[in-house]
Amino acid sequence: MNEQTLAVAVIQGVIARTKNAPLSWYELLLSLHIESNQVSKSIAVLKKMILRAPETLRYWQQLTQLYLQSKNQKKALATWSLAQKNGLFTAKTHWELQAQLYYQIKQPYEAAMTLVRGAKVKQLKTSFNHYQQLSSYWLAAKEIDKAIAVQIILAKRSKKGLHAFTLGQLYYSEQKWQKAVSAFELSLKKGANNNKHEAYLLIGFSRLKLGQLQQAKVAFLEAQKNPETADVARYWSAKIVTGAQNI
Repeated sequence: MNEQTLAVAVIQGVIARTKNAPLSWYELLLSLHIESNQVSKSIAVLKKMILRAPETLRYWQQLTQLYLQSKNQKKALATWSLAQKNGLFTAKTHWELQAQLYYQIKQPYEAAMTLVRGAKVKQLKTSFNHYQQLSSYWLAAKEIDKAIAVQIILAKRSKKGLHAFTLGQLYYSEQKWQKAVSAFELSLKKGANNNKHEAYLLIGFSRLKLGQLQQAKVAFLEAQKNPETADVARYWSAKIVTGAQNI
């Protein structure tokens, strides 16, 4: 029997013989199990510690991390969610972890709602990064209207055109042609350099849907300046010229 095994046996014996043994003894036992990488035994000890002191967030954090270490995301989420229900969350990282855990088990809607709840109780600041993450969760959950609402905020706040371009794509997918045009034009105004010609192409298609043929032609002419969009833009420009624009 090595020294660590002996130490575990001694502290377990002391705890077993002592009514209401101090939590510090359990913490010592836990540290010994963790040092020897005994995950299941560490989990068992932490469960007892939480029963004794459910108000101690650190114990819930440790138990959650041990479940993650053992690749059990569902139990990690269940544990961390119990901490939240017990009112133990006090920081943005607590809400963000819960959201990530929901996302990992393919529940993006609940991940998004977690961020919404965290912001509602003012423990999550509605920063630019917050809205970016929220948008990605809504998109993963296929909640397009909610994603659009968040992308509107991002498009307004961002100095670059990427978020306005994404907003345009969302409007386009929902066949909201005029709103799509406005969003794509905003992206161009802000400098959507990487998506510039795709934006012009989609403006052209949206203008066609709105029956604005000459404005569509102007957009397609711009799209022809990039090899990736040139052929498609040239094709639709020709259809407008020949009057064969049956979209």
